[in-house]
Amino acid sequence: MGFTGGAVIAAALFGMGAARADDGTDEINSWTVTPTSGSDVDDLLPPATLSDPSDSLGLGTAPIAGGFESGFESTPPLSDIGTNEVFFAPQSTTGSPDNLFIQDLWFPGIESASVQAGNDNVQAFLVPTLDGKQVVDLFNFSFGDAAPLFNPDATGPIDVGGVELASPQDGALLNDLSDAIFTGNAADWTNAMTLFDDYLGIAPSAAADAVDLGSLLP
Repeated sequence: MGFTGGAVIAAALFGMGAARADDGTDEINSWTVTPTSGSDVDDLLPPATLSDPSDSLGLGTAPIAGGFESGFESTPPLSDIGTNEVFFAPQSTTGSPDNLFIQDLWFPGIESASVQAGNDNVQAFLVPTLDGKQVVDLFNFSFGDAAPLFNPDATGPIDVGGVELASPQDGALLNDLSDAIFTGNAADWTNAMTLFDDYLGIAPSAAADAVDLGSLLP
C-alpha cells in the first residue's frame, strides 16, 4: 500500500503556512524541515529539505529534498486543535525506492498519520485526549520493514499534526491491548493502561498490577 497518491489531495487542503520556529525551520512528526528556495515540488508544495542525520528512514544521512506544507488549523468538525501537514520527496528515478511521504490529516474526531519511506510504510490513527491537549496513538499497521511513524531521535515532545503525542514510547493502545490479551505480555498491558490513562487525562493507573492477565485469555 502506498500513500504518495494522497499528496495532491493533501496539498489541496492547505491555504496558508503555519508559523515557523525562530530559526526558520519547521517540524513534521519531529523531523526538522527547512524551507529552501526554488520551484515548488510538483507545482504544489513549497520546496524544503528534511533532516534525518541518523538515517532512521533508511534514505541516507544527507538532507532529503522535497516539498513541505503545514496547513491552517482545521475547524470543527475536523479538528479544533490540530493541523494538516505533508512532506513529499518524489522518486529521483522511475522505479527506484527512494521516495518519502509523510502526512498528517485530521478527520472528525480522529487523525490519520502516515509515513512511507521507500517501499516501507506505516499508518496510524490517533485520537485527541479528553482534555484536547494531546493525541494518543489508537491503532497502527505497517507494510514491509516498518518506517518509523515519528523521528526516533527526537529529544523533546513528539509533534504529530500540530499536537503533542502522548507516551510515544508505549506504542498504540489497541495494538498493546491485543498483544496483552493474546500473548499474556504484562509489559503490553502496562503500556495499554498508560495510554488509556493518557486518553482520560488521569494519573497512571495501578490496574496493570491488579489484573491477572491469564483471566483475559480466551
